[in-house]
Amino acid sequence: FEGVVAGRLCEFESHLGHKTESILLSALGFFVLVTVFIKQRFLLIFMTLNEHNKQEFPPMHTAEHLLNGEMARRYSCGRAFSAHLERKKSKLDYHLDNALSANEIKSLEDYINNIVKEDVKVSEEFISHEEAMKRFDMSRLPEDASQTLRVIKIGDYDQCLCAGSHVEHTGEIGELRITSNRFQDGVQRLVFKLTLPED
Repeated sequence: FEGVVAGRLCEFESHLGHKTESILLSALGFFVLVTVFIKQRFLLIFMTLNEHNKQEFPPMHTAEHLLNGEMARRYSCGRAFSAHLERKKSKLDYHLDNALSANEIKSLEDYINNIVKEDVKVSEEFISHEEAMKRFDMSRLPEDASQTLRVIKIGDYDQCLCAGSHVEHTGEIGELRITSNRFQDGVQRLVFKLTLPED
């Protein structure tokens, strides 16, 4: 690629024959080379990430992030230890000492639906394994995880390591409803559905 750019610059110089144009074209060629270099570096980052062979439904998966994050903050229970996500309905299991009350469940719904209404941007960040150890619970990370890890950030509301699919803004999630729940042997299960914006 460098040879192609250099050749083009020589060709332009022979036609134009002006020092000013030559300097500008050289600067342009340098910019192109730097841009390609940066893209190649990003490509290498993507190539070193672990493959993710499951295709989640982005609105449901993003809603799971919000629900997990808020459960962990409110009850210090960590994110769900068991999750089953489907397009029509999903369920999450948490270790808790006591069952959630109806008011607590309604509060969770309202909290997430308010974030949906805010239409918060969902972004990604790539960090080293070493940095991830300082910021996140790594206990569930696979032993063969790559040295470059992906972080999904939902505004200032939640961030976690994840290789899955997500919406670009929370407004795409639609309305979340916790349709049923069960508490048994220290496990709180929450079942929830989404009503998408176009439904």
